[in-house]
Amino acid sequence: MRLNFSSSSSIGCASLLADTKNASPFAFMLAKLTDLLRDSKIEVVELLQEIRHLQEDLKEKIRERKYTFGKEYDYAMHDMKNAFSGMLACADVLRHGELEPADRQELLQLIQGEMERIVRLAGECHKNGVPLSIRPASIAKFLDTFVPFLRHHLFANRNITLQINMQYRGCIRIDLEKMEQAFLNIVYNARDAMPDGGTLTIATKRINAMVCIEFTDTGCGMSPELQAHFLEPFVTSGKPSGTGLGMAIVKEILDAHHGRIEVESAVNAGTTIRLCLPVK
Repeated sequence: MRLNFSSSSSIGCASLLADTKNASPFAFMLAKLTDLLRDSKIEVVELLQEIRHLQEDLKEKIRERKYTFGKEYDYAMHDMKNAFSGMLACADVLRHGELEPADRQELLQLIQGEMERIVRLAGECHKNGVPLSIRPASIAKFLDTFVPFLRHHLFANRNITLQINMQYRGCIRIDLEKMEQAFLNIVYNARDAMPDGGTLTIATKRINAMVCIEFTDTGCGMSPELQAHFLEPFVTSGKPSGTGLGMAIVKEILDAHHGRIEVESAVNAGTTIRLCLPVK
Protein backbone atom coordinates (compact mmCIF):
# COMPACT_ATOMS: atom_id res chain seq x y z
CA MET A 1 0.00 0.00 0.00
CA ARG A 2 1.21 3.49 -0.82
CA LEU A 3 -0.17 6.24 1.39
CA ASN A 4 -0.63 9.52 -0.50
CA PHE A 5 -1.09 12.70 1.53
CA SER A 6 -1.49 15.15 -1.33
CA SER A 7 -1.70 15.07 -5.08
CA SER A 8 1.74 16.67 -5.33
CA SER A 9 3.31 13.89 -3.25
CA SER A 10 1.87 11.08 -5.34
CA ILE A 11 4.53 9.44 -7.51
CA GLY A 12 3.58 7.48 -10.60
CA CYS A 13 5.12 4.07 -10.94
CA ALA A 14 6.63 4.85 -14.32
CA SER A 15 8.57 7.86 -13.02
CA LEU A 16 9.56 5.94 -9.93
CA LEU A 17 11.03 3.19 -12.06
CA ALA A 18 13.00 5.77 -13.98
CA ASP A 19 14.24 7.44 -10.79
CA THR A 20 15.43 4.18 -9.26
CA LYS A 21 16.82 2.52 -12.37
CA ASN A 22 20.39 3.54 -11.59
CA ALA A 23 20.03 2.92 -7.85
CA SER A 24 18.52 -0.56 -8.02
CA PRO A 25 19.24 -3.47 -10.35
CA PHE A 26 15.71 -4.77 -9.79
CA ALA A 27 13.50 -1.88 -10.92
CA PHE A 28 13.38 -2.96 -14.56
CA MET A 29 11.67 -6.20 -13.49
CA LEU A 30 8.49 -4.22 -12.75
CA ALA A 31 8.22 -2.70 -16.22
CA LYS A 32 5.99 -5.44 -17.68
CA LEU A 33 3.73 -5.38 -14.63
CA THR A 34 3.43 -1.61 -14.94
CA ASP A 35 2.37 -1.96 -18.57
CA LEU A 36 -0.27 -4.47 -17.54
CA LEU A 37 -1.71 -2.08 -14.98
CA ARG A 38 -2.05 0.64 -17.63
CA ASP A 39 -4.37 -1.67 -19.58
CA SER A 40 -7.97 -1.10 -18.47
CA LYS A 41 -8.89 -4.57 -19.80
CA ILE A 42 -6.18 -6.34 -17.83
CA GLU A 43 -6.64 -10.09 -17.47
CA VAL A 44 -6.45 -10.93 -13.78
CA VAL A 45 -4.98 -14.40 -14.34
CA GLU A 46 -2.11 -12.84 -16.28
CA LEU A 47 -1.66 -10.24 -13.54
CA LEU A 48 -1.43 -12.95 -10.87
CA GLN A 49 1.13 -14.86 -12.92
CA GLU A 50 3.28 -11.77 -13.40
CA ILE A 51 3.14 -10.89 -9.70
CA ARG A 52 4.27 -14.39 -8.74
CA HIS A 53 7.03 -14.41 -11.37
CA LEU A 54 8.23 -11.02 -10.15
CA GLN A 55 8.24 -12.24 -6.57
CA GLU A 56 10.40 -15.27 -7.34
CA ASP A 57 12.77 -13.37 -9.63
CA LEU A 58 13.26 -10.58 -7.13
CA LYS A 59 13.89 -12.98 -4.26
CA GLU A 60 16.50 -14.80 -6.32
CA LYS A 61 18.24 -11.60 -7.42
CA ILE A 62 18.48 -10.31 -3.86
CA ARG A 63 19.51 -13.71 -2.47
CA GLU A 64 22.46 -13.71 -4.86
CA ARG A 65 23.77 -10.57 -3.18
CA LYS A 66 22.82 -11.32 0.43
CA TYR A 67 26.32 -11.00 1.80
CA THR A 68 26.79 -7.64 0.11
CA PHE A 69 23.55 -6.25 1.48
CA GLY A 70 24.03 -7.42 5.08
CA LYS A 71 21.07 -6.98 7.42
CA GLU A 72 19.27 -4.84 4.83
CA TYR A 73 18.71 -8.10 2.92
CA ASP A 74 16.67 -9.63 5.73
CA TYR A 75 14.73 -6.45 6.46
CA ALA A 76 13.97 -5.79 2.79
CA MET A 77 12.86 -9.37 2.18
CA HIS A 78 10.49 -9.18 5.16
CA ASP A 79 8.82 -6.00 3.93
CA MET A 80 8.75 -7.19 0.33
CA LYS A 81 6.95 -10.33 1.50
CA ASN A 82 4.26 -8.14 3.07
CA ALA A 83 4.02 -6.03 -0.08
CA PHE A 84 3.63 -9.08 -2.31
CA SER A 85 0.99 -10.46 0.08
CA GLY A 86 -0.97 -7.25 -0.35
CA MET A 87 -0.66 -7.38 -4.13
CA LEU A 88 -1.81 -10.99 -4.29
CA ALA A 89 -4.73 -10.33 -1.94
CA CYS A 90 -5.94 -7.47 -4.15
CA ALA A 91 -5.49 -9.56 -7.30
CA ASP A 92 -7.46 -12.39 -5.69
CA VAL A 93 -10.37 -10.04 -4.99
CA LEU A 94 -10.19 -8.90 -8.61
CA ARG A 95 -10.37 -12.50 -9.78
CA HIS A 96 -13.25 -13.68 -7.60
CA GLY A 97 -15.31 -10.54 -6.98
CA GLU A 98 -18.02 -8.93 -9.07
CA LEU A 99 -16.74 -5.37 -8.83
CA GLU A 100 -17.89 -1.96 -9.92
CA PRO A 101 -15.40 -0.13 -12.18
CA ALA A 102 -14.45 2.25 -9.35
CA ASP A 103 -13.73 -0.64 -6.97
CA ARG A 104 -11.69 -2.41 -9.62
CA GLN A 105 -9.65 0.73 -10.22
CA GLU A 106 -9.05 1.13 -6.48
CA LEU A 107 -7.61 -2.38 -6.27
CA LEU A 108 -5.36 -1.78 -9.27
CA GLN A 109 -4.11 1.41 -7.62
CA LEU A 110 -3.35 -0.51 -4.43
CA ILE A 111 -1.33 -3.03 -6.45
CA GLN A 112 0.56 -0.18 -8.09
CA GLY A 113 1.24 1.32 -4.67
CA GLU A 114 2.76 -1.94 -3.46
CA MET A 115 4.89 -2.06 -6.60
CA GLU A 116 6.25 1.37 -5.75
CA ARG A 117 7.09 0.20 -2.24
CA ILE A 118 8.94 -2.85 -3.59
CA VAL A 119 11.03 -0.66 -5.88
CA ARG A 120 11.95 1.58 -2.96
CA LEU A 121 12.81 -1.37 -0.72
CA ALA A 122 15.01 -2.89 -3.41
CA GLY A 123 16.72 0.45 -3.86
CA GLU A 124 17.36 0.80 -0.13
CA CYS A 125 18.74 -2.72 0.02
CA HIS A 126 21.04 -2.05 -2.91
CA LYS A 127 22.36 1.14 -1.31
CA ASN A 128 22.70 -0.44 2.17
CA GLY A 129 19.95 1.79 3.52
CA VAL A 130 19.00 5.41 2.91
CA PRO A 131 18.66 8.32 5.35
CA LEU A 132 15.28 9.16 6.82
CA SER A 133 13.14 11.77 5.12
CA ILE A 134 11.56 13.47 8.13
CA ARG A 135 8.76 15.97 7.59
CA PRO A 136 5.59 17.10 9.38
CA ALA A 137 2.55 14.88 8.84
CA SER A 138 -0.96 14.88 10.23
CA ILE A 139 -1.51 11.72 12.26
CA ALA A 140 -5.25 12.01 11.57
CA LYS A 141 -4.70 12.17 7.81
CA PHE A 142 -2.20 9.31 8.02
CA LEU A 143 -4.74 7.06 9.75
CA ASP A 144 -7.63 8.23 7.57
CA THR A 145 -5.67 6.87 4.59
CA PHE A 146 -4.32 3.79 6.35
CA VAL A 147 -7.53 2.51 7.96
CA PRO A 148 -9.62 1.85 4.79
CA PHE A 149 -6.87 -0.42 3.48
CA LEU A 150 -7.03 -2.45 6.69
CA ARG A 151 -10.83 -2.67 6.75
CA HIS A 152 -11.43 -3.52 3.12
CA HIS A 153 -8.37 -5.59 2.25
CA LEU A 154 -6.05 -6.70 5.06
CA PHE A 155 -8.92 -7.74 7.34
CA ALA A 156 -11.33 -8.81 4.59
CA ASN A 157 -13.19 -12.03 5.48
CA ARG A 158 -11.30 -12.37 8.78
CA ASN A 159 -14.02 -11.35 11.27
CA ILE A 160 -11.78 -8.65 12.73
CA THR A 161 -13.34 -5.41 13.97
CA LEU A 162 -11.24 -2.26 13.67
CA GLN A 163 -11.81 0.55 16.18
CA ILE A 164 -10.19 3.99 16.01
CA ASN A 165 -9.82 6.35 18.98
CA MET A 166 -7.96 9.52 18.02
CA GLN A 167 -7.54 11.77 21.04
CA TYR A 168 -4.61 13.44 19.26
CA ARG A 169 -5.15 14.49 15.65
CA GLY A 170 -2.28 16.93 15.19
CA CYS A 171 1.10 16.73 13.48
CA ILE A 172 4.19 14.68 14.13
CA ARG A 173 7.54 14.70 12.33
CA ILE A 174 8.10 11.33 10.69
CA ASP A 175 9.39 9.55 7.63
CA LEU A 176 6.03 8.58 6.13
CA GLU A 177 7.23 5.49 4.27
CA LYS A 178 9.19 4.12 7.23
CA MET A 179 6.31 4.72 9.61
CA GLU A 180 3.96 3.01 7.16
CA GLN A 181 6.27 -0.03 7.30
CA ALA A 182 6.20 0.05 11.10
CA PHE A 183 2.41 0.29 11.25
CA LEU A 184 1.95 -2.53 8.74
CA ASN A 185 4.33 -4.84 10.62
CA ILE A 186 2.41 -4.29 13.85
CA VAL A 187 -0.97 -4.80 12.17
CA TYR A 188 0.17 -8.01 10.46
CA ASN A 189 1.23 -9.35 13.87
CA ALA A 190 -2.11 -8.37 15.39
CA ARG A 191 -4.04 -10.01 12.55
CA ASP A 192 -2.06 -13.24 12.87
CA ALA A 193 -2.66 -13.26 16.64
CA MET A 194 -6.44 -13.35 16.00
CA PRO A 195 -6.98 -16.27 13.58
CA ASP A 196 -10.58 -16.69 14.77
CA GLY A 197 -11.36 -12.99 14.69
CA GLY A 198 -11.31 -10.28 17.31
CA THR A 199 -10.83 -6.54 17.68
CA LEU A 200 -7.92 -4.26 16.87
CA THR A 201 -8.04 -0.80 18.43
CA ILE A 202 -5.75 1.96 17.17
CA ALA A 203 -5.57 4.95 19.52
CA THR A 204 -3.59 8.18 19.53
CA LYS A 205 -2.91 10.52 22.44
CA ARG A 206 -0.39 13.13 23.50
CA ILE A 207 1.57 12.70 26.72
CA ASN A 208 3.71 15.77 27.42
CA ALA A 209 6.20 16.08 24.54
CA MET A 210 5.38 12.66 23.07
CA VAL A 211 2.63 11.40 20.78
CA CYS A 212 1.67 7.78 21.46
CA ILE A 213 0.03 5.50 18.90
CA GLU A 214 -1.37 2.34 20.48
CA PHE A 215 -2.30 -0.89 18.71
CA THR A 216 -4.35 -3.16 20.99
CA ASP A 217 -5.53 -6.58 19.83
CA THR A 218 -7.67 -9.21 21.54
CA GLY A 219 -5.50 -12.06 20.33
CA CYS A 220 -3.56 -14.86 21.95
CA GLY A 221 -1.08 -12.62 23.76
CA MET A 222 2.50 -13.43 24.71
CA SER A 223 4.28 -15.15 27.55
CA PRO A 224 6.72 -13.12 29.70
CA GLU A 225 9.57 -15.07 28.08
CA LEU A 226 8.51 -14.05 24.58
CA GLN A 227 7.93 -10.44 25.63
CA ALA A 228 11.47 -10.21 26.95
CA HIS A 229 12.88 -10.86 23.47
CA PHE A 230 9.97 -9.66 21.32
CA LEU A 231 11.87 -6.77 19.72
CA GLU A 232 14.97 -8.79 18.85
CA PRO A 233 15.63 -10.09 15.31
CA PHE A 234 14.56 -13.64 14.45
CA VAL A 235 12.27 -14.02 17.48
CA THR A 236 8.91 -15.46 16.37
CA SER A 237 5.67 -16.38 18.08
CA GLY A 238 5.69 -19.73 16.32
CA LYS A 239 3.73 -19.04 13.13
CA PRO A 240 5.15 -21.22 10.32
CA SER A 241 5.67 -18.37 7.85
CA GLY A 242 7.13 -15.92 10.35
CA THR A 243 10.65 -14.52 9.91
CA GLY A 244 10.95 -12.93 13.33
CA LEU A 245 11.97 -9.60 11.80
CA GLY A 246 8.77 -7.55 11.88
CA MET A 247 9.13 -6.02 15.33
CA ALA A 248 12.92 -5.70 15.04
CA ILE A 249 12.28 -3.51 11.99
CA VAL A 250 9.71 -1.49 13.96
CA LYS A 251 12.23 -0.93 16.76
CA GLU A 252 14.89 0.21 14.33
CA ILE A 253 12.47 2.67 12.74
CA LEU A 254 11.43 4.05 16.14
CA ASP A 255 15.05 4.34 17.25
CA ALA A 256 15.83 6.34 14.12
CA HIS A 257 12.95 8.69 15.03
CA HIS A 258 14.27 9.04 18.62
CA GLY A 259 11.13 7.31 19.82
CA ARG A 260 10.45 4.20 21.87
CA ILE A 261 8.25 1.09 21.88
CA GLU A 262 6.31 -0.21 24.87
CA VAL A 263 4.76 -3.69 24.93
CA GLU A 264 2.02 -4.94 27.25
CA SER A 265 0.73 -8.49 26.86
CA ALA A 266 -0.50 -11.57 28.66
CA VAL A 267 -1.29 -15.05 27.42
CA ASN A 268 -4.89 -15.23 26.12
CA ALA A 269 -5.41 -11.57 27.06
CA GLY A 270 -4.22 -9.72 23.97
CA THR A 271 -1.34 -7.36 23.27
CA THR A 272 -0.81 -3.61 23.20
CA ILE A 273 2.06 -2.15 21.18
CA ARG A 274 2.64 1.52 21.98
CA LEU A 275 4.78 3.70 19.71
CA CYS A 276 5.91 6.92 21.39
CA LEU A 277 7.28 9.66 19.13
CA PRO A 278 8.52 13.16 19.93
CA VAL A 279 6.17 15.91 18.79
CA LYS A 280 9.16 18.00 17.62
